[in-house]
Amino acid sequence: MRRDYLLLSVILLFSFFLQVYGINHGLPYHFGHDESLIVESAMRTGLGDLSPPHFGWPGSFHKYILFIVFGTYFILGKLLGIFSGLNDFSTFFLLEPSSFYLIARLVSVFSGIVAILVIYLIANKLYNKRVGLLSSLLLSATFTFINLCQSAKQDVTMVLFMLLSFLSLSLILKTGFRKYYVLAGVFAGLAISEKYSAGFVVISIIMSHYFWKYNNRESLKSFYLDKNILIAFLSLGIIFFLCNPYVIINPRGLWNGFSSLLFNYSSIARVGIQQSSVNPYIYLVTNIMREGLGIILETVVLIGLIYCIYRRKQQDLLLLSFIIPYLLVAGTMKSMAPHHLLPAIVIMIIPGALFICKFIVYLFKNKRSQELAFKVIPILIILNPLYSIIKYDNLISHKDTREIAKEWIEENIENGATIAIEDGTYSPALVRSQKSLRKVFDDEKRVGKGRAIEILLDITKEDYPKITYDVIGIWKDNEGFFIRNWDRSAKDVINDLKKENTDLIIVSSFSYKRYFDDETLRNLFTETQERRKFYELLDEEEKILKIIKPNKIDKPGPTIKIYKIK
Repeated sequence: MRRDYLLLSVILLFSFFLQVYGINHGLPYHFGHDESLIVESAMRTGLGDLSPPHFGWPGSFHKYILFIVFGTYFILGKLLGIFSGLNDFSTFFLLEPSSFYLIARLVSVFSGIVAILVIYLIANKLYNKRVGLLSSLLLSATFTFINLCQSAKQDVTMVLFMLLSFLSLSLILKTGFRKYYVLAGVFAGLAISEKYSAGFVVISIIMSHYFWKYNNRESLKSFYLDKNILIAFLSLGIIFFLCNPYVIINPRGLWNGFSSLLFNYSSIARVGIQQSSVNPYIYLVTNIMREGLGIILETVVLIGLIYCIYRRKQQDLLLLSFIIPYLLVAGTMKSMAPHHLLPAIVIMIIPGALFICKFIVYLFKNKRSQELAFKVIPILIILNPLYSIIKYDNLISHKDTREIAKEWIEENIENGATIAIEDGTYSPALVRSQKSLRKVFDDEKRVGKGRAIEILLDITKEDYPKITYDVIGIWKDNEGFFIRNWDRSAKDVINDLKKENTDLIIVSSFSYKRYFDDETLRNLFTETQERRKFYELLDEEEKILKIIKPNKIDKPGPTIKIYKIK
C-alpha cells in the first residue's frame, strides 16, 4: 500500500515538472489565440459580460472560474496596496498581462495534476492498482495532455470534471448508491459547461445504470423512469444552467454553440485542417491521434482498445461507451486537431494500461520476472513521448520568433509607422498607438464593446508605452481560415493597404503555410487561390526587409516575413 502511494506521488511530481517546465512561454506576450479569447473574456465578466468567448466556441464556465481566480488576485493585490482600484487593476492587465496568463495556466496545471490522481482512482476501482498506476504514468507522458496543461484554455479542466464523473460511474457499478448518481450528473454538467464535447459522458451514465440494474436482476422495463437515473440527469441539467447563465439571457446562444459543434466543424472546410484526401477515420489514427500521443503510446492504447472490444466485460464496455461514439463523431469532422480528441484520448489510456498489465502477466509466468517487467516495460513505452515532451518544453522556454521580430521592429522602424499584420497572435505583439486605438473605438462602442480601448485611451501619455505603431489588420472577417466567399482579389488587398498609407506588411507562416500545404492544394485549390496570390505578390512586388526563421532547438514560433511597401 505504501509503495503504491509512493509511486503515485513520484508520478504526480514527475508530471508537475513536465507541466511547469516552459509554462511561461511567450510571456509577457500571449501567442495563443484561444488563450487570449478566454482570458480576456474572463476579465470582461467583471463588466457584466456573461457571454462565452464567442458563440462558435461552446461552453463558458471556464471564464467564470478564471473570473473568480482573477477576482481573488485583485482582492489580495488591493489589500497589499498593489492595486488602488478596479481601473488600476484593468490597466495593469492591459499593459502587463503576464501574471494573469500565468495564473490561468496554473489553473490548468492544478486540474492536470488532480486529473492524473483521479484516473488512478478510476482504473483502480474498475480493475486494480497496477492498472491505476500505469494509467497515471501513461497520462503523464501524453503530449497533448501536457501541452494543454501549459495553456489557459478549458480543455484540461473539462477533462478533470469528466474523469470525476467517470469515478462516480465506477462507484455506481459497485454500489448503486444514489449519491453517486447525483455526483455523476453534477460533474458531467460541469464538464459539459466547460466544453460541449464532454457530452458523450451521458451515454456512459446510461450504461452504468443499465449494468447496475442488470447485475441486481432488477426489471429493465422502467429503465428510463428509475429515480436514480432521473436524478442524475436532473442534477446534470441544473448544474449546466447554473454554470452557463448566458443560456438564460440568450437561449439562441446555446443552439449556436451546438450547431457550430455539430454542423460547422463537419461541413465547413477549414484551411490547413482537411481530412478529405483519405478516409477520415484513417486520417484520425494516422495523423491526429499520432500527433497527440506519439506512435508508441498510440499503438499501446489502440491495442488496448481492441482488447477491450474483444473482452467486452462491463468495465470495458463502460469505457467503450464513451470512446467509440466520440471517435465515430470525430471522424466526420472536417476540422479536427489533437486537442479536440483529448477527452477520448484520456479515457483510452485506461484500456492501454490494462493491456500492458495483461500482456506482462501472460508473457512472464515467474513472479520475479513480472515485477521486473512492470518496472522496465512501462518506462520503455514512455521514453519516446517523454523525449518529445521535454524537447518541446525546452524549445518553448526560449524566445519566440515573434518576440525577436518585435525587438527588431522597435530597433529599426520609426515610431508611429503604419504596420499591417495577420491574426494578432500569429504576428509580433506590437503596441498599438493611442491614435490607432481611437480609429477603432467608435466602431467597437457601437456594438457594445470597447471598454478595454477606453481604459487604454485614458492612460496618460507619460504612462503609456513609448514605442507604438498604427497597427491594422490585413484581412476582413470573412477572409479567415473557414472558407467562405471572399469579395476581394489579391491585388485589391494590397491596394487597400496602400490606401491606408501602410509602411510595413508582416506575414506569418502560421497563417500562410496553410494555403500552400498539400491538403489545401488538393481539396481547396480554387477557394484559396487569391490568398496564395497575395503572398506571391508580396514576394514579387514588395521589398523584404527581414525574415526571422525558427528552429527546433532554441527558437520556437513561425517564420516572420517583414515587407516594406514600395
